[in-house]
Amino acid sequence: MALPNPLVPRKRTRSSPVGAHAGAAPNASSPPQFRTLQTQYWPIDQVKPYARELRTYHKDQQQHLQRNILAFNGPVAPILVTGDGTIIGGHALHRALKALGFERVPVTVVDDLDPVQVAALRISLNKIQEMSSWNADALRYEVAYIAEVDVDLLVNTAIPTVEIDVLLHPGVKDDAADEADVLAPSDGNRPTVSVRGDIWLFKNGHALACGDARERDVYARLLGARRARMIVADVPYNVKIAGHVTKRALREFAMASGEMTPAEFTRFLKMIFENLAAFSLDGSIHLVFIDWAHIEELMGAGRSVYAELKNLIVWHKNQAGQGSLWRSQHELIFAWKNGLAPHINNVQLGANGRWRSNVWGYAGANAFGRGRDKDHGDHPTPKSVAMIQDAILDVTLRGDIVLDPCAGSATTLVAAHKVKRIGVGIEVDPAYVDLGVRRLEKLTGEPARHAETGRTFSETAAERAGSSVDDDMRCAGAEDER
Repeated sequence: MALPNPLVPRKRTRSSPVGAHAGAAPNASSPPQFRTLQTQYWPIDQVKPYARELRTYHKDQQQHLQRNILAFNGPVAPILVTGDGTIIGGHALHRALKALGFERVPVTVVDDLDPVQVAALRISLNKIQEMSSWNADALRYEVAYIAEVDVDLLVNTAIPTVEIDVLLHPGVKDDAADEADVLAPSDGNRPTVSVRGDIWLFKNGHALACGDARERDVYARLLGARRARMIVADVPYNVKIAGHVTKRALREFAMASGEMTPAEFTRFLKMIFENLAAFSLDGSIHLVFIDWAHIEELMGAGRSVYAELKNLIVWHKNQAGQGSLWRSQHELIFAWKNGLAPHINNVQLGANGRWRSNVWGYAGANAFGRGRDKDHGDHPTPKSVAMIQDAILDVTLRGDIVLDPCAGSATTLVAAHKVKRIGVGIEVDPAYVDLGVRRLEKLTGEPARHAETGRTFSETAAERAGSSVDDDMRCAGAEDER
C-alpha cells in the first residue's frame, strides 16, 4: 500500500477538538469533555502489533521487562490499542507478555481518533518520553534507598551495575580525609586474640582467616566452593622494614622481610599465585603490588601462572617515602588476568562515567595524617582505601568476592564493604588479624564470629585470656613445687 504524500493537503474526516490548533490551551470557561479510560482484559491474540513498528527493541530491554513483570506480580500498565486491537503504545510490553505465556492482557481502548490522529499519537508517545533527563541527585537517593533496604531489587531498575556504582560512588574520597573507619589508637600491651587457623566471619559475608597464603587448605576452608572475581595482593616485598620502608620502629613482616634470595622470593610468590589462580574465577583480574627493585621476581612468578599481563599500573603518591639516591614516590601494581574468559570491564574508556588511566594518584602512608598510622596498627605499608575501592569498581560487579591473600590491616575488606562487594582475606600475623577484625566490626556495626565456635571476637578474647591466666598460674605453681 502506497504511503500518503505528506506534501499534498489531506482533508480531515472529523473536526479537530477544541484547542487542538498549535499553541492553543484549553479554554478554562468551557473545558473540553475528555474520554474516560478503562482497563479491560483481552485475549492476547486479539491485540495486534502495528504493521510499521516505530522502534526497535533490544534483547536486554525484553529481559528487563519480563523480569519486572514477574517481580511486580504482572504488568502494572495497560497496552494502548485502537478499537480493532491495533497497538498504539505498548509494543514491547505486548511482546514480553507473549513471551511469558500470558493468555489475557490489560488494554485501554482509544476508539474515537481517526487514523491520522492515531499516527500522530503513536509517534508522540514515543518521542515525548525522550524529552527529559534524569535528576541525578533524586535518582542517587532512590537507588541508595533501594540498595539499603533490598539490594536484590536493584536489578529491577534496569540500571546496569556499573552505572549504579557511579551513582552511589561518584567520587571516592582519599584516605587522607576519610575518617569513616578510624580506630582508637591501639594498646601495644593488648594480648593477641587470633591464632593460626582462626576464621572470622562478618556481616554481609566478609571473612578473614589467620593463616599462610602459601597453604591451599586455608583457601579451601575460607572459600569452600566460592571463587573470587578479583584479587588484591599486597605481598611482602622481601625488604627489611627497618631502615628501608620507614625510620620508625615497626615490626617486621612474618615472612619475605629481606631474608630470601631472589630465587626463594620468586618461589614464594609463585606458591601464592598458584593458590590465587585456583580459588578465583576464570577471567578474574589479579592486582599485585610490588616495588621497583623486585620487578624481575614478580614477573617470573606471574608469567609462570597467569595467562596474561593486562597492564602495569603506577600508584603515584602525593609524598615521597624512603629511598636511596632518589626517594620512592610510587609503587607498581601488576594487573594479571587469570584464565582466558572475558574479564569484567566497568571502565570501557569512560563510556559509563568511569574515567581511569594506569596512573593512580592517591595518598601514601606518610600522608594519612598525624596519628593515622595507628588506624592501621602501625602497619608499615598501608594502602589507600579509596584506591582499592576504585580498583574494585573497575573490574567487579556488586556481590562479587574480592580476595586479599596478604590482608594486613584489612584495607581490601574495608574497601569491598564500602562498595557492596564481599571482602575475603588471609593474614599470617595474628596481631594484624586482630586489627582487621576490630576495624571491620566497627565498620559493619556487628561483632565478628568465629567460624567454628560461633563465639564473638570479644567472647573469644575473654576466653583465651582466661586460659592464658590459668596456664600462667599452673606454671607458677610448678615452679613453686620445684
